[in-house]
Amino acid sequence: MYTVTIILLGLVPPFLLLMAGRLLDHKSGLHPFTVLGWTVLIGYTIKSLYLAYAVNTGAPFRTDFLSADIVHIGQLAICFGLVGFMIGYMLLQGSFSGQPFARPAKRPPMFAEYYYYAALIVSIALMVIYFFQMGFLDQILSLRFSASKKFTDDQGVSSSLAFLTLGGDLILVFFLYYLAFAKRLSVANLYVPAIMFISLCYMLASRRNGVMLIIVSVMMVYGLRIANEKIGAKLTRNGLIVAAIVLLAFVSAIRQGGGEKELSDLNLVGAISTSAEHTFEGAYFLDPAKTAAIIRQTDNRDLFLYGQSFTGALVAPIPRVLWPEKPNVRIGPYVAQEVLDYRNQSGVPPGAVGELYMNFGWAGIFFGMMALGALTGVIYSRYQAAPDKRFARPAYALAYLSIILFLFADFSLFILYLIRYSVGAFICIKFWQKMTALDDMRAAKQDSVQQQSRNAYLAPAE
Repeated sequence: MYTVTIILLGLVPPFLLLMAGRLLDHKSGLHPFTVLGWTVLIGYTIKSLYLAYAVNTGAPFRTDFLSADIVHIGQLAICFGLVGFMIGYMLLQGSFSGQPFARPAKRPPMFAEYYYYAALIVSIALMVIYFFQMGFLDQILSLRFSASKKFTDDQGVSSSLAFLTLGGDLILVFFLYYLAFAKRLSVANLYVPAIMFISLCYMLASRRNGVMLIIVSVMMVYGLRIANEKIGAKLTRNGLIVAAIVLLAFVSAIRQGGGEKELSDLNLVGAISTSAEHTFEGAYFLDPAKTAAIIRQTDNRDLFLYGQSFTGALVAPIPRVLWPEKPNVRIGPYVAQEVLDYRNQSGVPPGAVGELYMNFGWAGIFFGMMALGALTGVIYSRYQAAPDKRFARPAYALAYLSIILFLFADFSLFILYLIRYSVGAFICIKFWQKMTALDDMRAAKQDSVQQQSRNAYLAPAE
């Protein structure tokens, strides 16, 4: 009966979300419930099915010593939170519909191209510095990979240099707006090699979230654009996605066991096997076993934070290089060491449901997820109201992916990405407003000249 309960609770959330998305989506595409339904199916349901198998056979999973007998509690908490999310969305969906993300400009914004290209060049420069500082060139030249996450200076101080990855986040925004506006897509431009370069950096740094954000955001922005194109374009897109996922599998193989791996140590079968092991046995995404362990430990040991984990978001955007004494704003290390007793140096992001419970209990889960759903309703309404979806689709995709990051990771990461993406979207919207306004002015001028020519030609006949 316990196994059957886990299976049923694992299947219900994506079913409800996908059905609701199908009913509410009026052919505008990218409905929040549909996107979240597929996300939950991949990040929660598949893990739930494995957990049903594990508790029945004794197969391992990361928090089995804490939650083998209470997986259903974590599932109930996640279901409870998703219901709150749906209620919050329905309360504010349609609100602020008169305020779209962006609209075409009648007059070209002044100097938009200057700060656009300046930001693009600075972003590339930041990622080049990140590439060399993290030692990725040495790994490529020696063909010995270590999935480096930290840079250690001459004094032995370690840093993830995460502030440099601001460049990668901005490049992603530039790339998505290029995909939205380019009349004919081609690899012969700056954006494609730039996005390939930052993907390589993320893979070598074992920043799998960064690679997944690139894959999913491109699917959301570019996938709708080619929905009616020839099958060859779709096959090319899907082939690139499969290739990226295979490369992510190799990243998992490099991380396995720590230390360096030579190229000869890596193979496709082993990489896929290791990636599957991480996915099923690890505590990633909306893992109900991890959530159950967090709930039990928080209750039994009185580890409630009463909002403390959310205050760290106020200083999260400040680079540690500018504030060496900045407190640790990510809750993952605290969850791993203090809550889950991992006894190692890793971090475990609790996910939105886990973090909300650690701060405010069951009420926190419901009302916190309801607030998140309300925010999603406002964002989607503004996307729907946009007269030109090319301006709004990248901004909506990135804003909603930031919310999904909170569901999977923690609040500070959500705020950090939301700020970065908002800055990039503002720069890109101003630039493309100018480009489209100039195109419209040229087209209007050409039409005027043609009309004058026709009038001059017809005048003698009159």
